[in-house]
Amino acid sequence: SITHLGRHNDPQTLDSLKQYFFSSQLPPIDLEKCQIMKLGKAKGVIVGGCLSLLATSMGTPYELETDGNILFFEDTDEKVYAVDRMLTQLKNAGKLKKVKAILIGSLFPKEKESHSMDEMLQEVLADFQGPIVTGLLIGHTHPFMTLPLGVSATLDTKQSELIFDPSH
Repeated sequence: SITHLGRHNDPQTLDSLKQYFFSSQLPPIDLEKCQIMKLGKAKGVIVGGCLSLLATSMGTPYELETDGNILFFEDTDEKVYAVDRMLTQLKNAGKLKKVKAILIGSLFPKEKESHSMDEMLQEVLADFQGPIVTGLLIGHTHPFMTLPLGVSATLDTKQSELIFDPSH
């Protein structure tokens, strides 16, 4: 988030932010260092944010519209069971039913967590049909990349990249 810039203003983070604001064409995000949980290709508008905030917005006027979109989420300092609960809430509310793809940024659990975040994600998202990518350097990471929400993009796990629509 932008509040991290005062503490972590490394060149990679600042370049990512500058490209979003000042470039007519956003460069693709390389997924080589990410984990591909499910292969595939999907196109949609990127929506999402902090998982705990997405879950608490359910049933309010601010509830996220996910149908036909690429869902992004991240969070930090949550127990695995809490992330499981929030993600299951979105799933049970039908928010994952028509999502084209899922991008997962930082999901750092509380210290000394005995449960596996990866195993939980695989279990909860086992029946999701689209591509899933985890480990994006977006969220509470250092350095971190800027991910433009509300922008149309194509996720291609075979090519290992997220390509933004030129008309962003």
